[in-house]
Amino acid sequence: MKNLIIIIFSVFVFTLCIPTYAEVTSKEVITKYPNGAIKSKSTLKDGKQEGLDTRYYESGAIKQKSTYKAGLIHGGLIEYHTTGKINYK
Repeated sequence: MKNLIIIIFSVFVFTLCIPTYAEVTSKEVITKYPNGAIKSKSTLKDGKQEGLDTRYYESGAIKQKSTYKAGLIHGGLIEYHTTGKINYK
């Protein structure tokens, strides 16, 4: 009986260590300019863009924001001028 409890407990702990499917298939992608500044941040889910996609000027100011769902633009797109003012919405 004691061995059975140890085995069940071990299996339970082991299953907690295995990542879920969503964790395996989702990842944040960050691209950078040659100087090391962030160029873009986005998330891929199952190989397709998902969620907020943000692009930056080399200065670090936000250049563009858009939202994706299953790889397609969803919602809208906002472009910013280098000064931070909205250029296009």
